[in-house]
Parts: sequence; structure tokens; C-alpha cells
Amino acid sequence: MKKMLTLVSSLFLLAPQAFAQVSALPGEAASEFAIGVERGIYFMKPVDPFEIPQCQVVDARFFAPLSLSQAQKTMSPCLSAISQKYGIPVKIKVGTPHSGSYKLDAQVEILMFNVSRPLPITHPLVRDLDYGLSRRKGKILGFPARVLVPGHFEPKA
Repeated sequence: MKKMLTLVSSLFLLAPQAFAQVSALPGEAASEFAIGVERGIYFMKPVDPFEIPQCQVVDARFFAPLSLSQAQKTMSPCLSAISQKYGIPVKIKVGTPHSGSYKLDAQVEILMFNVSRPLPITHPLVRDLDYGLSRRKGKILGFPARVLVPGHFEPKA
């Protein structure tokens, strides 16, 4: 009986340590999962691409309003820097975007950031350009602006 009592008491003494080791595994796995999710969210968080030094002109105020062609020339160095940063060429054009058969006869000319190749909407370049434009209420240097990616529907002005 004494042997049985010592065996049972030793099991009770070892049980918390055994359960602590077993229960630590799901906690560690949950913690690793949380860290992975946090990192994933961090990398998906949009960044304003116009906050680099070459793009300070985007938020500048001018005494006289710029023309569309002047705005295009002013934005060229900024987009060159953005293209270099993301490794994908982005050009600025002035014109009217068209959406196939939905083309309107009377459209307003806008600044169009043309991405050189088809990219998903979740690509950092597209996501960040859209975010930078949304922070400026869709206008750059006082003109409406849009990001145009080959293969995506182009917005109507």
C-alpha cells in the first residue's frame, strides 16, 4: 500500500510538469502564428511612395497654377525615383483614360501613371501608388490622377 501511495503521489508531482510541457507547444505554435500574421500584415501595409525626397514637389504649393504639361514635366523625376525604388518602370502621361466600349465623348484630361507591365492590384507598386493618390484625394498638383495598369479596367474620368 505504501508503494502504491508513493507511486500515485509521485505521479501527482510530475503531472504539472508534464502538462506544462505539453501545453507549451500549442502556445508556442500560436505565438509563432501570431508573429507570422503580424509580419504578413506589416508587409501588406501600404506606404506612400511620394514621401521620398525626389517627390516633395507633389505636396508643394505654387503661386500660379501649373498646366497639365508642366505638371507632367514636374512629376517625371519623381516617377523615375519611384520606378527605381520598385524596379518597375512607371511613366506619366496626360490624356483621357478609356474603358473600351464605355468610352465617353467628353472627358477631362488627367495625369495618368502608366505602369509598364501587367501587375496584380495587390502588387506593392500598384497598392502604394493608389494609397499615395488616395491620401491626396485623387489629385496631384491640382489635377485628377489615376494609376493605369495593363489588363485592368481603366477608370472613366
